[in-house]
Amino acid sequence: MFHRQPIRKPDRRTRVALRFYEWPQQDQERWNRALREDEDIFADAGLAARWRRTTRQCIIDPYRRWVGELALHDPLALEITVTGRVTRDRIA
Repeated sequence: MFHRQPIRKPDRRTRVALRFYEWPQQDQERWNRALREDEDIFADAGLAARWRRTTRQCIIDPYRRWVGELALHDPLALEITVTGRVTRDRIA
């Protein structure tokens, strides 16, 4: 008996995710600051210092894709400060 394989359409979407070392310098510094752990209990640890690995991945993966899309479609946006880069149009 002959069984046909399901026909799959090729995935024509281009997914671009920048690796950490490809991020703008400011983004790398801010991420490292967020992950900073301090042994001094009175010092301020980074916001993400106590996050689990899975939580960090849930945050970093979409961000990698977003900066990748910016690099592809709006590369000048990566020269803007992080806070200036986030606009409704760029998020949409």
